[in-house]
Amino acid sequence: MFSWLRDNPRAQERFSERKEWIALLNRERDWLKHGGDAQMEIECAPAAFMIARAASKLEVWTPKMEEFRGWLMKHLEEI
Repeated sequence: MFSWLRDNPRAQERFSERKEWIALLNRERDWLKHGGDAQMEIECAPAAFMIARAASKLEVWTPKMEEFRGWLMKHLEEI
């Protein structure tokens, strides 16, 4: 999923620097992993993408993960 987002042609149109786009994709993940500001507000879309990105690395998904996939696909345009 990360590579699909990273290489998306629409992102290439919006960001002149690939590093800038990758930093944005990793913003919340890096904050959770490394800290920084005392707090961060994480919106629905970045949270959903972090979950999907982590889940995409697994070969077998639990029923809850499959339920999440259905939810994400249904609401992708809204978030």
